[in-house]
Amino acid sequence: MSYDLQNENVMKMKKEVNLTGNVVPVSWFENLTFENGKPQTSAIMILADICYWFRPTEVRDEASGKLLGYEQKFKADKLQKQYKGYVELFGFGKDEVKNAFKFLEKEGLIKREFRNIVVQGLHLSNVMFIDLNIDRVKEITYLNNNQKTTGGYSDKPHGGIKTNQTYTKTSHKNTQRNNNGHQQQINAKPVYYLQKVANDEIVSICNYYDKQYYSVNEKVLKLKPHQWINVRKVLSKYLDENQLTVEDMKSVIDRYFCVVDSNDYNILHFISGDIIKNQLASLGLAHYSEVN
Repeated sequence: MSYDLQNENVMKMKKEVNLTGNVVPVSWFENLTFENGKPQTSAIMILADICYWFRPTEVRDEASGKLLGYEQKFKADKLQKQYKGYVELFGFGKDEVKNAFKFLEKEGLIKREFRNIVVQGLHLSNVMFIDLNIDRVKEITYLNNNQKTTGGYSDKPHGGIKTNQTYTKTSHKNTQRNNNGHQQQINAKPVYYLQKVANDEIVSICNYYDKQYYSVNEKVLKLKPHQWINVRKVLSKYLDENQLTVEDMKSVIDRYFCVVDSNDYNILHFISGDIIKNQLASLGLAHYSEVN
């Protein structure tokens, strides 16, 4: 099969321009953002350069061309870098570079270590060394919009909650869910991102929450990866440190949707402040509500 190259520069590009260096996946501009949703461009560019240095170099036999192995580009056990280098490389301000590093570390993509070293007899203090979290890089690279924002549930309506209290909230938004006392069945894919970073209990709780959310808002939850990470951390504290069960958390969710006044009942509101603690106390589970 032959293809017509209407623009001569396409073939010229292939033959004459050999682009090397940093690679910046488009998905990073969706997954590494400020709170307002705009891309954290400086952090993205710096991460791309860090990833370049962590990509190994092929070592081949000069005569046969056989691949002998790989070697790393930097000499130490971790990558040595300076803020000043990125100021000069990208034209960013020094504070912008520092904030970008803090952002990347907060996102779990890198880990900074400051060492005192000796170079040619010269003592240097607070020299920055960087390690890269490859698993997190994979997450932000191969996670597209549909995967990271799609809520999920099974194809069967959820069962009843084992609690002495029953909560029913009626509004013009959720009247469609009531049909002879049965909730409308909803089909959707699982919470893709959460399944990658959380255990089955957390996924089950979030799926249940997403189903309740859908019944009120007629849409699924849409969170960024770092927001799902925060949800996982908060819920894990209640499950792991306070020995709450999945059924306990489902009861809390039921009560939340019944008695709490919220604009859209986003799960980020649910895990904020003392909302979960207050619902636990109302359910007679106050001894489980002391999470730091």
